[in-house]
This record gives sequence, C-alpha cells and structure tokens, in this order.
Amino acid sequence: MSTSGFEGYQALAADMNELLHARVEAATPVATLSERGNKLLQVMEGADDQKFVTRSYTEDSVTEIEKGLFVSGIEFSDAWEMLQRSMAAAEIPIVQSSLLEDVNGYPFVIVSEYIEGKPLSAASQEVKEEVAHGLGRLMVVNPNRGFVPHRAVLHQDMFVVGQRNGRDTAILTDVDPYMHIKPRMKAEKMDADYIERVGALIWDEWCSEDEEERQEVLGAFIVEIADVSLDNFGMDSPRSAAFERIRMMHAGLDPRQLKVPLLVELVG
Repeated sequence: MSTSGFEGYQALAADMNELLHARVEAATPVATLSERGNKLLQVMEGADDQKFVTRSYTEDSVTEIEKGLFVSGIEFSDAWEMLQRSMAAAEIPIVQSSLLEDVNGYPFVIVSEYIEGKPLSAASQEVKEEVAHGLGRLMVVNPNRGFVPHRAVLHQDMFVVGQRNGRDTAILTDVDPYMHIKPRMKAEKMDADYIERVGALIWDEWCSEDEEERQEVLGAFIVEIADVSLDNFGMDSPRSAAFERIRMMHAGLDPRQLKVPLLVELVG
C-alpha cells in the first residue's frame, strides 16, 4: 500500500470510528446482561432499532487487564489486538466488534454485533466438535510472542451459536481481552490447567447429556493437543498428567470422581 493509500485508509478508519462513537453515545440501553467486575455489559438499541452489545470498562477494570491479574506491561488496546490474533490463529469464529476510547465516561468500550442464537449445549455435535478443535488449536498457537488468553476466557457461555454463511456456527461472543504471559518455566502447569478446564466444560456443560457425543467432542480436542502433550511426556509432568486425565474422560471415565489418585500423580 502506498503512503497516500495508507493515509486514506487511516482517515476512513477514523471517520468510521467517529461515527460508531456517536452511534453508541446516542443509543438506548434495553437490557443489562452483567454489571460486575468493574465492567458493564449491555444490549443497546440505536435510532434505527438495530441492537448491538457494549462492554464498558472502568478505570479499575482497565488497570486489572493492563497491570493486575491478567497481564503486565501492555496496553488495553494491545491486549485487545492480541486476543483477536489468537482467535484468528486458532480459527475460532469471533463476534464482529470494535474498540472505542472515551465513551460515556468509560475509558474503553467494546462494541459488538448482537447475535440472537442458542447456547453451545443446544448445538449439534458437529458444531461442538468444531469448538473443541478450535480450543485445542488455541492451546498450541503462539501469534503474540508468548502472550496467550487467560483461562478466565474459558467458561460455559463464551460461545453463542448463530448463523454464519448459512450454517450454524459457534461464535465467540465474550471478547474481554484477558491475556497473560506464558513463561517457559510455567508453560506445563498452564497447559495442564487449560486442558483440565476445557475437559470440564465439555463433560459438565456442553455435552453433559450424551455420552457418545461427549466422547467424539473430547476426541476432537485431544487430536489438536496430542503432539505438544506427548512432547517430553513424563510421569512428573503436569501437562502429561492432565493429558492422561482427559484421555480417561474420552474413554468414559471421569477421573475427578476417582477415590485413588492417578498413577502419574502418585509417581510424580
């Protein structure tokens, strides 16, 4: 792109940002979805009766994301871009959204499309398997120089199943930019926590009623993480132990219900 072309793109982006800013400030809230954690999540309605979702962050929530629980040393806008890159690298469909600054007294507001859909638990097995593949890829991709999504992004309602290209698709709608660094010395433990969390979501929330479906969805996740989980496999490895547990879940046994610890934990 030439310099003049890039400057033209910047001007167009600035104009679009200004229009979106004005649209949000003029909109009317029609539903409050959440008001906790120093963040306000609302469904808004514009003058044209179209709905959209806003995530409004207070100064405290921005500080928490930039310097507190989740990350250290990066700006909110950088964390936002990192989240987008991570999901793109993992091929996880994400809600269309924009980041605005200084809206209605909030330092940052994320504006997203409003999707009327159904929860992932009510989706087809095919859609759930696509989610499992995506979450598996998310554990192993690294497009952000060591920054990865925090496990706080993993929860029951992170996806809404809506229409994309004429078919049901699980779309990530929770776009809080919770990122943190993944140091080499802690990578095994962080991967183990991630595996345990995804396994619990599949077993307890998304596929709780159909054992055969649960097996296939767990298998889709296992396929994506197998290479990294089997690398340097060892009895004292937290990642290896977590991988063995999720393989047990795939076989129909919930290791969380066992009265005796797994062999890998005993030996370790």
